Amino acid sequence: MRLVAGVMLIIVFPFLVILSILIRMESKGSPLFRQKRVGKGGKIFIIYKLRTMRLSNEPINVNSVISSVIELKKLDSLRITYIGKHLRKFHIDELPQLWNILKNEMTFIGPRPLIISMAKREYYAPRDENIRPGLTGLAQISSLSEIRGYNVSKLDKFYCKKICLMLNFLIIIKTIVFIIRKI
Repeated sequence: MRLVAGVMLIIVFPFLVILSILIRMESKGSPLFRQKRVGKGGKIFIIYKLRTMRLSNEPINVNSVISSVIELKKLDSLRITYIGKHLRKFHIDELPQLWNILKNEMTFIGPRPLIISMAKREYYAPRDENIRPGLTGLAQISSLSEIRGYNVSKLDKFYCKKICLMLNFLIIIKTIVFIIRKI
């Protein structure tokens, strides 16, 4: 797996450099987003993604947003950059996670790498910590925009209980189909 990740990282590196330049042209700050996540055995690691949002101190146009609790989500969506919208649509923002795979912190297929605060919540806790989180998995390919919280946890727990070669093969196929449908 690590060899495959290394080769893929070499192949996509020029593309990542170009995207990093475009991200920097549109928004200040590092083109990489770094965040602490919980990995195998409860070990904390830094996950890498291409940054898709403006920094919190960058000005955004809030004229179209009414100040109410319902509109807060819209305000947050205004922080997404133009290029970030496209990176998210095709999940290109996750390519730097190949580095996490190369470092043996993640694998290609597995449960989602949890944010520390989420890992502490009761309904996430029983998940099998002996499995490395994955770049893709059941939760990642199951209507990403619609599943949240407990449903993600259920899918991750199901994967951890039923992990096998056939399930991994199906997840790879579904991931490819999922991304092609976005095109």
